[in-house]
Amino acid sequence: MTWRNYNSIKKNYPMTGKKHGAFTTDLDIDAVKAFCKKNQCTVNDYTTALISNTLYEYFENHRVVDGKEYAIPNHVSVGMPFSLRQPFKRLDEAKMINDFAALPVDIVVRKELSESLPVLKKQFKKMRTSLDVFGVLEVFRVSVNFPFTIPRLAIDYLSDKYTLIYSNLNASKIPYVFDGKKQLG
Repeated sequence: MTWRNYNSIKKNYPMTGKKHGAFTTDLDIDAVKAFCKKNQCTVNDYTTALISNTLYEYFENHRVVDGKEYAIPNHVSVGMPFSLRQPFKRLDEAKMINDFAALPVDIVVRKELSESLPVLKKQFKKMRTSLDVFGVLEVFRVSVNFPFTIPRLAIDYLSDKYTLIYSNLNASKIPYVFDGKKQLG
């Protein structure tokens, strides 16, 4: 599997924030599944191992850029999507939810498939049997909802505990609006 730059890309760069496009030929899925069955791995294990080898080739081809030498990294950290959606048996049970988490994964960078596949098989097997994915999903949900959750919790707490809040602190001259409720002074 080799990556080729689009014609519009005139210069090769090391991995940076600059956007580049690349493509590869389609994989023969029947051949991939046969290989995976023979080697007792998943299609995900295999394709990630190919990415590992492709990254090695990329870094090897870009070891020297503008006179500066770069080392081939041992791994590359990525956020790999992991779906938590449960399969459904009937169409009316289908729910349009987005229960997935981007798990932090270190993809090893190796020259040969025989070097990368065993490492990734072991790593992905551990991930499939781990509860980490649920923790990552909950941390994601909390971080997205955090700016909206804290004011709501504060309002709920205060309104459940107190009828009146008295303070000798200087109050704002303009009304604060929390959860659709204005407060002045």
